[in-house]
Amino acid sequence: MTSNWIRSNVLGLIAIFIALSGTAVAAQAGGDHGLKAKTAKAKKGPRGPAGPPGPPGPATGAAGGALTGNYPNPGLAGNSVGSGNLKGTYAAVSPGTDPGSTFTLQTASCNPGDRVLGGGYSWDEENGTFVEFSTPDTLVNPNKWVVKGQSPSSTTNTLRAWALCLTA
Repeated sequence: MTSNWIRSNVLGLIAIFIALSGTAVAAQAGGDHGLKAKTAKAKKGPRGPAGPPGPPGPATGAAGGALTGNYPNPGLAGNSVGSGNLKGTYAAVSPGTDPGSTFTLQTASCNPGDRVLGGGYSWDEENGTFVEFSTPDTLVNPNKWVVKGQSPSSTTNTLRAWALCLTA
């Protein structure tokens, strides 16, 4: 039965054999179409103009000098800013008063046009004293520090306000 099948399909088998071997011969004869790799590279055109520069990348790495930590978020190193770096600052101190047993206000004012950076208060004696507030006067006069305090009536005590001012 196999021999009958082969005889009846001889021409079909020969056609398949020729078709498959012809493809292999064609692929072998013209695989690179006559061009060599070196020839193709040598036929490049001139280089075009450079493009615009890209955006700068984020700063990274260790910080130095007066900074500590790493970029992009370094901090100030300890003792890197001293009084010599704070040019244009001065302290304004109120003359002080003895409030007795009632509350009193003390103010320390910077020169006109200067700004209050911070402030505070001091007592001659701290025993039994009370301070209700110590704050910048941002609503009425932004170059003034205000302190409200009270001392017991049995002692003589002086309340003073002070302000750290920045020269305009």
